[in-house]
Amino acid sequence: HQEIYCTVAFTLATTVKNQISSRIPSGNFRNVGTNLFANG
Repeated sequence: HQEIYCTVAFTLATTVKNQISSRIPSGNFRNVGTNLFANG
């Protein structure tokens, strides 16, 4: 089920990025999302 967890984590990271993109540089969240997806 690790693939499912990875997908959920990536989706959540993307949602968070979209919600606060106006406060924090989107590049940071893009890297986090990529790392979660790669590690998943």
